[in-house]
Amino acid sequence: MQYFFNWDVVWRATDKLAYGLAGRTALGVDPVSEHAIVRIDTDAGVTGWGEIASCFARRGRLYAREVREILAPVLIGQDPRRLAFLVQAMDKALDGSEPAKAGLENALFDLVGKHLGVPVYMLLGGLVRERIPLSRSEEHTSELQSR
Repeated sequence: MQYFFNWDVVWRATDKLAYGLAGRTALGVDPVSEHAIVRIDTDAGVTGWGEIASCFARRGRLYAREVREILAPVLIGQDPRRLAFLVQAMDKALDGSEPAKAGLENALFDLVGKHLGVPVYMLLGGLVRERIPLSRSEEHTSELQSR
């Protein structure tokens, strides 16, 4: 089996104000959040999906560009099951840009899990607990809430 990656990286901007969810980060109020979606297709017909989250100074479209221009060429043609090797190859190709690399790594884990027919948690050491308690915390400013 040859491994051909067809990379499709798109970015989308979500206007959080439309949902009343503009929030404050350490860098200030951020009314817009951009994310990039990564899709990796193989010649075996398996597709892996990942997301590049962005809530700081750099934006999804910039990470998408780094994936297309720097990271994808390093990974195309490689065996996606060699996860640690591919992560090292990304680190050698690009210093920093961890959100972009994480999105690719998530897509690779998704792809390998689908290829093997197992959930990703099995690739990460197996099920630890049946349920995970979740919580959510957001800080809203009165100025943004009044819009």
